[in-house]
Amino acid sequence: MVSAKPHLSGDVNGKKSPIGTWWWNLHGIYETVDDLTPDAAMQMLVSNNVSEIYLDVSGMYSDGEMDGDPKAASFADVRTFIRRCRQYQIHVSALTGASRDTVKKWINPDLGYQEAREFFDKIEFYNLTSDPEERFTGIHLDVEPHSVSDFVDNRQFYLDQYAKMMEYFARRAHNNGLSYETDVCGNLLEDDIVCVDGKEERLLDVLFASCDTVVVMAYRHDAKRQMQFGTERYIPYAEKHGTRLMVGCETLPPCDDLTIDDIPPSITYYTIGWEKMVEEVTKLQKLLQKSGAPDLGVSVHHVHSWHKLPNF
Repeated sequence: MVSAKPHLSGDVNGKKSPIGTWWWNLHGIYETVDDLTPDAAMQMLVSNNVSEIYLDVSGMYSDGEMDGDPKAASFADVRTFIRRCRQYQIHVSALTGASRDTVKKWINPDLGYQEAREFFDKIEFYNLTSDPEERFTGIHLDVEPHSVSDFVDNRQFYLDQYAKMMEYFARRAHNNGLSYETDVCGNLLEDDIVCVDGKEERLLDVLFASCDTVVVMAYRHDAKRQMQFGTERYIPYAEKHGTRLMVGCETLPPCDDLTIDDIPPSITYYTIGWEKMVEEVTKLQKLLQKSGAPDLGVSVHHVHSWHKLPNF
């Protein structure tokens, strides 16, 4: 007989530890995706004490404007989903982002941040036409400059643009009463200096000053290495700016033929299974608590791979 799966806890030694997750497959809010029904997904998240969801809204359309995409969702679908999440005290943020060379048009200020403006226009209209219990409470950005093909050769150029874009997103989010969250890679350095509006600053200061929440993609399959891959370096900046820091945990299956989009075995909890993941993430939560920073948590990437973790 297979034993029941252990669960993540939102309480570590009597102290609240927030747990988030990414939800990339938007149609999964109303139909089965990868053998996971919407009801089973909600049950998994509630039993694992998830307190926030980052919901990809790239396929969300206003009522009556669906484009025939079978993976799309209407405003009405999303309203129903968020209302249900609120019943379990789960907040939902609108997720968007870009990777590889599509990042270039997102972060280039000379292009006017068209993608960002369209995203904000959609979220603002959605919230304006929805009841309070159906609204997004934040926006969540996953733009990854480190994945651009020529990033190594042009690191300074892209980080300068990235910093400027972060400040633009922060202004738009806060002007609309939304929290601003972003994913960052664990390889940003303290000596990464950027120039914003003629002023030189540490990139980490710009990021943590702009954001309400930073999620470090410290993707490793044990707690100690997750702390070492950026987390320990970022904690002082979270404390300095009063920013919440979440540590990302990967669950996608690994790939042997590695490209920039593939997942090496050493970074994903898929390789050690559900039970060991819970054990290591619990260790991670305790290590974060020992750091003394006031607002730290973990985020699992992502709903539809998390549920498929092997149970060795």
